[in-house]
Amino acid sequence: SLDPYVQTSRRAVPVRLMPLKTLANVAAAEATLLPDAQKGVLDWPARFLHPPVENRLVRLLWPTRVTPNQISVATFVLGLAAAVLFVVGQFGWGLAVALVCGALDGVDGKLARTKLMVTPIGEWEHVSDKIVEYLWYLCLAVGLVRHGAPMRPPSALRTKSGSSSATSAAKSPSRDADIETSTKSPWAGREASGTGA
Repeated sequence: SLDPYVQTSRRAVPVRLMPLKTLANVAAAEATLLPDAQKGVLDWPARFLHPPVENRLVRLLWPTRVTPNQISVATFVLGLAAAVLFVVGQFGWGLAVALVCGALDGVDGKLARTKLMVTPIGEWEHVSDKIVEYLWYLCLAVGLVRHGAPMRPPSALRTKSGSSSATSAAKSPSRDADIETSTKSPWAGREASGTGA
């Protein structure tokens, strides 16, 4: 018997034999094929949010000449664009492009598995994904440093603290004088009176 476990998908995929004589048969086969092409180990966005978008795009790409590797290159370029947007301080646009990249990330692999177009070059897509993701973190940090909130208190707080410091500094001499007076010996006046007598 055939082992249903597929190493690249990290899940068991059953062997199916379905007739394709009518359009209804084709639609049923497509509806079965897309879930079977889904990988088994996913994070929560890829499991719950991305599949409807991925399946719709894969259906649109099936009759075209667009290859999975072309989708991988386009996703990588979009990822670099998101990194540039983070650096220049366009955080909203950068986040939007990054979310698009997340949705496209599963399209190339699902398209390759459903059209039997899996190639060794396609495995490098995982490396490019990691490069882009780590680059996002770096560029986001650079963008926050260059265009984010200042790392010092606002001018109003700075002025208030400066005035309070100046006021306390102005009061300090009199306070020191009071301390010095209070620490004098109580016999100092009596000694002066005795010497005058």
